[in-house]
Amino acid sequence: MANTDINIQGKFVSVTSDGIIAGSEQVDYTPDASGNKEGSVAKALDEHAEAIGLAGVLYFATVADMAAVTSSNNGHIAYCADTKRHYYFDATVTPSPTQGYWLELGGGSVNIPKYIWDTMTSAERTAARAASRYLRVSRVADEEPFTITATEAYAGARLYIAGYGDDGFAPEFQISTDDGATWTDIDYATEGGSLGVFLFTDPSVLTVMLRAKTRNATLYRDASHFVRFEQSDPNGYTSVSGNVMSLLYCDYDEVFNIPSDYAFCSLFSGSNRLTSAATLSLPATALTEGCYQLMFKDCTALTAAPLLPATQPAPDCYRSMFQGCTSLTDVSVSVWLNSCVDNSMRSMYQGCTALTSVTLHVVEATASADSNQSGGSYAMGSMFEGCTALTVADLRSLKVADYNLSLTRLFVGCTALTDVWVGWTQWPYGDTFASNSRPTENWLLNASATGTLHLPSDFNTATLETDTSFLPEGWIYELAS
Repeated sequence: MANTDINIQGKFVSVTSDGIIAGSEQVDYTPDASGNKEGSVAKALDEHAEAIGLAGVLYFATVADMAAVTSSNNGHIAYCADTKRHYYFDATVTPSPTQGYWLELGGGSVNIPKYIWDTMTSAERTAARAASRYLRVSRVADEEPFTITATEAYAGARLYIAGYGDDGFAPEFQISTDDGATWTDIDYATEGGSLGVFLFTDPSVLTVMLRAKTRNATLYRDASHFVRFEQSDPNGYTSVSGNVMSLLYCDYDEVFNIPSDYAFCSLFSGSNRLTSAATLSLPATALTEGCYQLMFKDCTALTAAPLLPATQPAPDCYRSMFQGCTSLTDVSVSVWLNSCVDNSMRSMYQGCTALTSVTLHVVEATASADSNQSGGSYAMGSMFEGCTALTVADLRSLKVADYNLSLTRLFVGCTALTDVWVGWTQWPYGDTFASNSRPTENWLLNASATGTLHLPSDFNTATLETDTSFLPEGWIYELAS
């Protein structure tokens, strides 16, 4: 179920996959043992209908069952399992042949993606609500399953499972070569040799889809047990699209939770014929430890990265995700995070030598207090180290960097970097003024000899020093007007 924020009968109500929010109240619910959310969503709404001033909730299996109800209180909410959407009753409208008097909750609304909504200020949210009668805040998820597209016949892309069958590690998949019309089980025990299962064996097929046979708990256990899509064969290039969650769940629709740590770790690592992941959907909104770590590392032909809409980070979640992607040129709309914790973005784009500009939508770079890594977390440490073509870095969203070494070596070796924007209003010192432990320790070491640091208009310049951990010699600062 998509997240929906809507005004009904003068009440501002949020319907989310995590609970029901009315004003400042959030009501959480727990899916049943099978993971079913439908009944629990309706139940949670129904139990709290009085508190939020609505008439309660009806649960319908089909749209036809719902349309058959022609008498109810205006504003009464219904949940339809068939469409997985909520509707509300309005007796003042002309009934439609399919839905009767029931209108989709948020139908005709202004849509704001959840990753943008979560990083908006309170004032921006208030303005958005006031600008429209209906406001839908929706998650981003592709309805198509994970898909690989080749540029020519017999592309060398293959599915490789290391340690298959060892100590219960046996991820199972299905493949479709006809756009999802039919699915065939992949019998990896017999089909997967030392090179894995080749996906393009029919010269007439240039697109294949994959999904879990039922459910895979993870695609990565350790360095000896993992799933990887590989292609180093010079016969053609590939791109990936669709919903990556289909590799974990056969029924992946509306699944936004990653079930395990390191679930997609190293999934495409070293695939140097992969050119684009721009339309690959990574819909999870809250991440797990290491879930995307090393995912595209050393994919040297990759030019376009996927959107990363999660706003709740986890340690190591994006660590080295695109490290060594030497053809990647632009990630300006990729990352949206409320905060950045232990190693969560460490070395994320390190060595991306074609990257020319970046815009990060990260509000905080923080860490757990018990980090034992030389007194700091390296939350965004070395994130762009060695990006020798990088000229512009926009970090205006970053307001807080309050832990030791959280931004250490951020732009080391970015020899073309001339303009950096930040959002903090005084220099972040973490919990100590000592050198070798400051949040921005050597953040501009060996960057361009000259450049401009762009600061907010209310920045406290008394906290600024001339040093590679602050403002390097040869650089100037400029306050916003």
